[in-house]
Amino acid sequence: MAKWIEKFETTDSRKPRLFCFPFAGGNSTAFRPLAKLAASEYEICAVELPGRLGRLEDRPIGEIHELVGAIYSAIKSELIARPTVFLGYSFGSLIAFELARLLKKNHGNCPKGFVVLSREAPESKSSQQPLHKLPMREFLLGLEKRYGFVQKMLLESEELQKMVEPAMRADFSVFENYNYAPGEVLNCPITVIAGTDDKSVQLTNLENWRNETSASFELKRITAGHFLLAGNERLVAEVLKAAAPKTV
Repeated sequence: MAKWIEKFETTDSRKPRLFCFPFAGGNSTAFRPLAKLAASEYEICAVELPGRLGRLEDRPIGEIHELVGAIYSAIKSELIARPTVFLGYSFGSLIAFELARLLKKNHGNCPKGFVVLSREAPESKSSQQPLHKLPMREFLLGLEKRYGFVQKMLLESEELQKMVEPAMRADFSVFENYNYAPGEVLNCPITVIAGTDDKSVQLTNLENWRNETSASFELKRITAGHFLLAGNERLVAEVLKAAAPKTV
């Protein structure tokens, strides 16, 4: 179980848990600055997917239900032990959504809240060219064009590309091959935060998240691109603090 979760700051059994799911090709370190700001309300649990950081030897998973099933099997006891809130960052929102569905089906009312960053509603089907099967350099240039940023060192280092390629291709395979299936809606509030400069999302598709819950929905637009968490940690932390369930 430990290899699936990176816990930041101090742990406190009295606090609800915030589970953070990273963007495609990303890892738990994306949430470290945010964790410092949200730790007063939560025990921070960043999900570490296989094929990155300390899990480089683990096979990345490129199919949504296999991936969600593996996460559920590995950390189920952590997910249901106390109240939880999910934070999905772009691709991570899709994982969080399907995991929330599975938890609601099996356990009733879980999670207590869901915050989405930079991701259209799961019913949205992209008309853009799939990237995950392209040669690596074309793949990276496609990412840069679509999302506005790829690290320069990644573009220039073949050694680094070889290290991150399996996880990146698996992650993009997950959501480029994702087929939305209508189902019972969640019963937790959903808050979506998206950048006004993010060319990968459309307003209507962001608003369609409201169709996935019987509880409240809120959409916040901020001046930012796709990778909006960097530089906006305080704003996101305030949203998370407002979403925090009361401890029992």
